[in-house]
Amino acid sequence: MRPGRWSAFTATQSYTISPPGFVWNAIVRLAPFIPIRVRDAYENGEGSLSATILRFIRVAHERGTVQMAEGELQRYLAECVWLPSALLPASGVSWHAIDDDSATAMMSDGMTTISMVAHFGSSGEIVRLSAIRPRAMNGAFVPTLWTVHVGDYARRDGMMVPTTGRVEWNPPSGPVPYFRATPTDIHYDFAP
Repeated sequence: MRPGRWSAFTATQSYTISPPGFVWNAIVRLAPFIPIRVRDAYENGEGSLSATILRFIRVAHERGTVQMAEGELQRYLAECVWLPSALLPASGVSWHAIDDDSATAMMSDGMTTISMVAHFGSSGEIVRLSAIRPRAMNGAFVPTLWTVHVGDYARRDGMMVPTTGRVEWNPPSGPVPYFRATPTDIHYDFAP
């Protein structure tokens, strides 16, 4: 995405609850014949991000750091609004009330422990999540407020989930939106 302009993309994402994990594969189109392939993941306790142009020109590659594990596990937890059973204490998430409209969600996986604040709407649905998340900037990770906004809940494959989402960094200079999406197909494989 270039500053001030959104780029179209298509993506697929798979989740697991035990152990917690996801793999997101996307193709972002900057121009008709210039696709960027992005793979973002949290697998086996490790976070990773890679991006290539035309399949062979690497423009991003991060993996194996504590900050990547923390950041990707935070992304996993935030996106569990699309996998509601993953938010239950039986799935390793502990909840602590802050006030009538918000609570802290915490989870650990191996050596990585993260938390974020969930904000609830009038019907009890999660409408916003926020956390201090490692942000890659100029070759370093900078702890930065990160916010996920979700809404327009509807029943999909038997679950009430948001049908819109947008994500932004919130440095002191003001919000930096960088992602917005509308899931088009959601399917759950329930354990027998």
